[in-house]
Amino acid sequence: MTNLIRLLRYDWPLHFVLLLTNWLPDNVVFLRLRGYLAHFFFLSCGKNLRLGRNLTFTTRPK
Repeated sequence: MTNLIRLLRYDWPLHFVLLLTNWLPDNVVFLRLRGYLAHFFFLSCGKNLRLGRNLTFTTRPK
């Protein structure tokens, strides 16, 4: 159940945001836009989050 909640709350929305913004170029404006849109799906992150294109996030096994 916990894996399903994490998948629905964090993984899929983050993947969807990165998929929708992957066509945008990597410049400061769009790096910040991706970071702003994705920061809602992290438990914690820095204030100035910037994300580039073609990212792959993996989780650590417990």
